[in-house]
Amino acid sequence: MKNRIKISTDGINVYATLDVNASKIGVRILGVMLFVEIIVVLILLSQVKPDEIISMIIPIVLVLIFFIGLPIKYFLWNVYGKEELIVNAKSISWAYDYGFFKTNLKTVNYDRLGTGYERVQILNDEELGKLIFYNYRESDNLQEMIHSTTVLLKKDEIEVFDRKISEVFSNELLDSNGFIPFSIN
Repeated sequence: MKNRIKISTDGINVYATLDVNASKIGVRILGVMLFVEIIVVLILLSQVKPDEIISMIIPIVLVLIFFIGLPIKYFLWNVYGKEELIVNAKSISWAYDYGFFKTNLKTVNYDRLGTGYERVQILNDEELGKLIFYNYRESDNLQEMIHSTTVLLKKDEIEVFDRKISEVFSNELLDSNGFIPFSIN
């Protein structure tokens, strides 16, 4: 697994695109299993008599959603999956891209942002984990989790992303206090 992250910033927002790079063998196995599952479901549906279709519409829809829809979504995530994050001094936004469809951008405002790292696994002597975003509530200063990345990344890549987020807060502090960066040249 060699997931990738692309980070850019405009000084106000930090944009990150986290690409899923699943193992080719795993994706092929998942594809074959999905194909077999579709064949089995189609065979079972062909056994339903035409006069029973009306009474079985709800079970048929549920079977299609759980046994076909969810595995297809999982397959698309492993082939085309991307998580897009936008972090600024007031909110964090994210969306998931499955190649053929993309979720709506979800935005959460926070009082004070905190970040954390959760190690998930060690692969080839590299630590992989998730970046976790916390809101420190203004009312009681307790933390609550806002978002956790779904794509596992190397610890050093997460640290680079975290530093870019810190730079946005530095720029916000300078702007709010009226400081203008200057050069002696």
